[in-house]
Amino acid sequence: MSEFYMTPRLSIFFIVLLLVVNCQNWGQYKRVDLTPQKIGTADIYVEGRSCKYFFQPIYPNLEVAVLDALSKAPGKKGLKNPEITDTTYMFSPIDRCTFVKGYATNEEPIEKPYK
Repeated sequence: MSEFYMTPRLSIFFIVLLLVVNCQNWGQYKRVDLTPQKIGTADIYVEGRSCKYFFQPIYPNLEVAVLDALSKAPGKKGLKNPEITDTTYMFSPIDRCTFVKGYATNEEPIEKPYK
């Protein structure tokens, strides 16, 4: 009789264990809303990415994604209105990618005093 009750409990334990092990911690992401900047005629829309393949590197690098985007617009120094997206792929050799989209520009940043 005890074997009959143990089997459902054991099954429930393994189901809960699979759910806990399969969940991922996505971290504490924050949304930062910036004031949109005006896009000039000299600004060029660019996209870049940084991916990790088979745990190399450990995390995608945001700097690499930005530099990849800027490499598509030679001579530009920065991005206006950037959009950063972090994507995780399951069942793929590409585990995780960080994508950056924005307008490459030569304008100097507007410096605001810190409060």
